Amino acid sequence: MVNLKEILGKFPLFSSLDRKAIEEFSQLAVLQQVKKDEIIYRENDPADNFYLVISGRIKTYTKSSLKEGRALEYLYRGTCFGIISLLTDEPHSVTAQAVNDSVLVAVEKDKFDKFLKKYPSLALELSKILSRRVKKREDKGKNIFESSIIGVYSLKSKIGKTTYSLSLAQALNIEAKRKTIVVEVKKNFKNFYFPQKGKPLNIQKFKEANLVKFLDNSLGFDYLKLNYQFDTQGERRLIPVFLTFLTQSYNFIILDLPSELDSLVALCLNQADFLHFLILASLKMSDFVKELNFLCRDYRIAIEKIKIILKEDNIHPQIKFTQDCPVFATLPVFKENKFLELFKEYPKNPYLKSIRRIAREISSVRVGLALGSGAAYGLAHIGVFKALEENNVNIDIVSGSSMGSIIAGLWGLGMDWVQMRELALKFKDFPIFSFLDIGFSGKSFLKGHYLKRILKKIFGDKRFYDLKRPIRIVCFDFKKRKPYVLSRENFSLYRAILASCSIPGIFAPVENKEDLLLDGGVLNPLPVGCLIKEGIKKIISVNVSPSGKDIEKMYREQKIKKLNIFDFIFGSIEAMQQEFIQEAISLSDIVIHPKFENMLWTDFKNVDYFIAKGEEETLKHLNDICQLEGS
Repeated sequence: MVNLKEILGKFPLFSSLDRKAIEEFSQLAVLQQVKKDEIIYRENDPADNFYLVISGRIKTYTKSSLKEGRALEYLYRGTCFGIISLLTDEPHSVTAQAVNDSVLVAVEKDKFDKFLKKYPSLALELSKILSRRVKKREDKGKNIFESSIIGVYSLKSKIGKTTYSLSLAQALNIEAKRKTIVVEVKKNFKNFYFPQKGKPLNIQKFKEANLVKFLDNSLGFDYLKLNYQFDTQGERRLIPVFLTFLTQSYNFIILDLPSELDSLVALCLNQADFLHFLILASLKMSDFVKELNFLCRDYRIAIEKIKIILKEDNIHPQIKFTQDCPVFATLPVFKENKFLELFKEYPKNPYLKSIRRIAREISSVRVGLALGSGAAYGLAHIGVFKALEENNVNIDIVSGSSMGSIIAGLWGLGMDWVQMRELALKFKDFPIFSFLDIGFSGKSFLKGHYLKRILKKIFGDKRFYDLKRPIRIVCFDFKKRKPYVLSRENFSLYRAILASCSIPGIFAPVENKEDLLLDGGVLNPLPVGCLIKEGIKKIISVNVSPSGKDIEKMYREQKIKKLNIFDFIFGSIEAMQQEFIQEAISLSDIVIHPKFENMLWTDFKNVDYFIAKGEEETLKHLNDICQLEGS
């Protein structure tokens, strides 16, 4: 049975509500299962319900867009719809139709209205969505966009700010397939990146009808040079008008802003939904903090919308700010004067790979992979990566519990399946009891010294800010009795993964300040929930735990002959995990569940067998995976 309260609590939309409010909302809601191609409501139908996508995909379109063969929008897990009509009391402006079998939450209009009056914080969240989504143009009628303004700013010039802006636009255009424009803003016509591309538009002469004359689309997206001269009140007054007009036509507006901060630049920063703040790795931390405080205090830039983009340089490429200030993304070094050649290398170039990940995150098209717990069974995760890599399927973020956290960590460090296999072989020559070293400590039966040594040898002193790809390591917080997700903390990978692998009673918990962290599989044997909280709308989960029927069959055929205390502990935990696994499966778009014949959870010596089984099962789902990635 689906626990609606727990599911709703994982969606960012409800982050402002406490558990009591979420429980009240769940009591108002009903689950609706809709079949592929089923119409949920039609254009001009009266408003009836608030809708939220739990699983599956929904597309919206109008009669005119349908004639053109295009959808206005694709809606994924965690996206609400129908709210425009609910809040305006107007008929639906679009038709909503299921792309595949989907599960929705629906709340009747009257009940939803009463709930909003009682909990205005949810109304505020919805108003933010509406401000981005509803756009109207006189010449085209009503369209729906998720329109975002991204300001790109740096403390100094010539550190690659415009290259970043253009590369991000290219990635958004390719990955999200959404209309994007880069607006390069300069004062007094100075130093535009492409002097030969198009004529600069003077903000004082901005007119909607004439904008097209200033656009250049030779790069595959629109590029506009915008000039201002005196930072006057008249110029500043036109900036919101100009940006509002752009939001009617573009999903993403990237403002490439001058480093010289004046009132007009500050206004652009305030008008932006997000600020991508580029800094060099060699910058002194004190200088950065001083400038950041200056922006937030004197120009009232909201700290929560600032995304720090760390650009490595040849002076101190290893300096990281994440110990004290979280970094959104890290860009490797490249030669600025070779931008047009770089542009042709998408997405193979390391710099463009980083840009691609940023674009997929901000456009909400990321594919997440959840790697489940299962001791030796978890070696099958390597086979999953083998199948995905050899068929050019891109994964954007990986979560892992227990054995899944080890494989997630290897992926996060940039390893391919071949490198993963080589490291997995380190487990091969050691029977399970060689590292389950007896030594009752009061917190566990075993010391686990070998497990610690092998994880230390694999991950060394690497920390989360050393990762090349984003991962989430899931643990169990014993004192709080709830999941604990490690992602960007100043925490060593080795200790995070050790905590996620520390089976209660067998291994001692890992201490993190006042917290005691244990095996993530206790509450999250298939860690889908943390991906949902990250806003991931396309989720593939890999469940390596054998089903009850599989276990029963092994006993019946006497494949399991001799049991020990660890079998009882592991087997009991595995049985209790089944309900959590089923809930995670219900929230996944695709579930990969390899079958293992006559293999036990302790069979670490059979590395290649498990890899082959993971690959085999993944290939069965390959068409669905490719369709999910490209949708």
